[in-house]
Amino acid sequence: MKASIIGNPKVDELFHWKKGEGIPGRDGCCRIRIYCRNANIRDSEEWVVIGSEVKENEGQSITNCVEYLFEKVCQFYRIKLEKTTWIEHYNQDSYKDRDREEEYSLVTLSDGGRPYWKYLTRSELESLIILTLLTDKN
Repeated sequence: MKASIIGNPKVDELFHWKKGEGIPGRDGCCRIRIYCRNANIRDSEEWVVIGSEVKENEGQSITNCVEYLFEKVCQFYRIKLEKTTWIEHYNQDSYKDRDREEEYSLVTLSDGGRPYWKYLTRSELESLIILTLLTDKN
């Protein structure tokens, strides 16, 4: 059986932010996974970023600050906002006191910065990542 592409990101780490650093509310964190074609993420032209809610997050949920988080992640990793596909992810590890089914959502921002969500199956997510890996212009 073929291994899932979701298990092979170029970046897979906790991303922290501090109050007053561009994301409203308290200090927080989320898991960030970045997929791109090249070994050095800055050499790529397109990226898929999965932001996962984690139970360690004391700040706003990733859903409630997505428009700020999206920009902050792109600035931190020096990737282009307009060439990045943002995915929100929740699962049983997202909360301290409750279980949650695994859920992926494609997030797009309107011209005014308002977020919109479209649920994805795991298979759709894998296809999106594979397409990005195969079509990156570099």
